[in-house]
Amino acid sequence: MLSSSWCKGSQRFLSLLSSTQTQRLAQLQLPWQTSSVVPLAVKKGNIRPFYTSTTLGLKGCETYKQGQIANKRREYFYYVDHNGFLFLDDTKMKNFTSQLKDKHFLDFFFKRVERNTSGRHEEDFPYLSRCGRELNFLNCDDTPFVFHSLRKQDEAEASQNGWELVFAGTCTTPFIPEKLTMDEETGRLYHPGINGSCFSRPWLVASKLARELSKNIQFGSSSSKFTWKGQTYTVDIKMDV
Repeated sequence: MLSSSWCKGSQRFLSLLSSTQTQRLAQLQLPWQTSSVVPLAVKKGNIRPFYTSTTLGLKGCETYKQGQIANKRREYFYYVDHNGFLFLDDTKMKNFTSQLKDKHFLDFFFKRVERNTSGRHEEDFPYLSRCGRELNFLNCDDTPFVFHSLRKQDEAEASQNGWELVFAGTCTTPFIPEKLTMDEETGRLYHPGINGSCFSRPWLVASKLARELSKNIQFGSSSSKFTWKGQTYTVDIKMDV
């Protein structure tokens, strides 16, 4: 099986070819041998088979280049992981240091995320953030929006329990403890997002924050109890204990 890591994908792909095809491709500069061009067919979680042709040995392998221009629009490609970290999609090492950190940019970007109905890269990048004539395509590990931290609301804005979940850079929504849910298969924690967003299902709670919140959950087979700031809530989380 081809690796989801594009930097290894070409090597494994070549091992599947005949000697004639290998010799032919060895004379070419494959698109994914550069840092700026990535084959969508070997991208993480989106692996599709290659088909050989008589010319290049490749057919149906869509590629992109950061900043490319199509239909008079410049295109960029991004990826958001389970921690809510945003990266340029072709970043090789995706970690805390390589994520995009500017809070103003993150707020601007995520406030404009919508379903990708542009007719461009819809299968590989199901979401899109527009900036003028610029199209920023987005793929994600789980949900396009991820709550990465929890903070106390300002007294003037406090509602319900006085706490809010944070996503993007500084965007927030009120924390409603009784609305927490958990995926029984993955153990991931979710909370409702903002009404009217392009993603109507509950949004992912980042792993680090989810671990902290899970310490306050008393799991049960039919429902669970979540204790927050001295108050106990019944939450729709089922887990055999």
